[in-house]
Amino acid sequence: MGLKKSIIGSWNKLSSWKKVWITGLLFVAANLTFSNWLLVNWQGLMWSDMAGYYQWLPAVFIKHDILAQPYAFYLPYGTPFNRYTYGVSILILPFFLVSHLYSLIMGLPTDGRSAVYGASIVAAAITWCYVGLYLLYRELKKQFPAKASFITVFMLFFASNIFYYSDIESGMSHVFGFFLVAWIVFSTPRFWAKPNVRNSIWLAIPLGIAVLIRPTNLVLSFYIILYGIHSFKALKERIAAVFGMWDSWLIFFVIGILFWIPQSYYWHATTGDWITYPYKYSFTPNETFRNLESPKIFQVLLSPRSGWLLYSPFMILAVIGLYKCARLNKFNIWGILLPFLLILYFDASWWIFTFACSFGYRALIETYPLLVIPLGLIVTQILAYRKVAAKITVIFFACILLYTNVRMSYIYNKAPCWDGKNWGWPQYNLIWNKVFWLSNYRNDIPPCDLEEAKPE
Repeated sequence: MGLKKSIIGSWNKLSSWKKVWITGLLFVAANLTFSNWLLVNWQGLMWSDMAGYYQWLPAVFIKHDILAQPYAFYLPYGTPFNRYTYGVSILILPFFLVSHLYSLIMGLPTDGRSAVYGASIVAAAITWCYVGLYLLYRELKKQFPAKASFITVFMLFFASNIFYYSDIESGMSHVFGFFLVAWIVFSTPRFWAKPNVRNSIWLAIPLGIAVLIRPTNLVLSFYIILYGIHSFKALKERIAAVFGMWDSWLIFFVIGILFWIPQSYYWHATTGDWITYPYKYSFTPNETFRNLESPKIFQVLLSPRSGWLLYSPFMILAVIGLYKCARLNKFNIWGILLPFLLILYFDASWWIFTFACSFGYRALIETYPLLVIPLGLIVTQILAYRKVAAKITVIFFACILLYTNVRMSYIYNKAPCWDGKNWGWPQYNLIWNKVFWLSNYRNDIPPCDLEEAKPE
């Protein structure tokens, strides 16, 4: 007991920022250890979409040739074209430079392809994820108790698929998008409290990078515009205010253009066009929003093929929270609901609604910062239960959610891509049997045929 009191006392004496740094270092170290144990070789991160997002860095800083990006669609005249924008590379860059310097000092390969560089991708994803969670925790504490706020972000990480895409498929864009949207959520109230140059820049930067990574993220502008609006009168006043803030919107426009200039230069160097639709350069024809008139929303939410709520059941609480916030007409619900529904609509309209080989519907991870307030409301209400039996029940189900997500992430890593027309409810049931050790984990998970995963 004496040691425990001493540790608690020492911790309480630390400044807030020291606590943030210590917690962050422990978070990053623990997740790096788990990632290393699970993946064994971080070099394996540099393939498929992850290679597309990352290869900008070795091309620019090692090969000094922006065209030297081998994971590409080769144009008729032999030029490789990388359809992925450089937005994710901006966030990996500091970690890449540290890995490159370490490789130079230690005499290791400096080709940008070794495991040391792979470690920089994982470290970047985990670090930015932590920063995003911290920003959301700060925002939650304005509305809810500190305990409920901490539990909300803790469960959001460990009980949803953001855990998998932080520690395992770290090179995908989703965790980086999560951080950027968390930055937007954190900065928006400060912008409206004082819409000066500094706060405009601080909000324009994450929005600009988020749109560069995924242009549909432009709908996040609705979150900014509708922040704190709960009546038509307030909406009219906000619209009038928006038209009177031309200087702030000019900053947004200029910063957005600055991010797009290097991308347009690359497109022009490869295709001859300053502006292009990069997904038209693909081995699969018509990779676009084919289903705008018939979006696969039900499948996105509840299909055994990567259905969001089936593989991340903790997020059911977010859906309930959206409903409760709408009924209360509080907690910035309309600023949250409109961009969330638009992103859901666009994702469900994509040519392949699962986004191919997606664990728990990865395309919605960027929306989690929008959903954190509805989640916080539900968590706060649950923690208000006073009966012992109710508290024990809540703790039990929280542990089940945490365990199943981590266990399912492990299984998915060993036998990935639960997709294709041969993947249905029997296979989904098999996964749950494996989660609870009711089925021997060998080779009974059917392999995914990506050709079958494609729509007809």
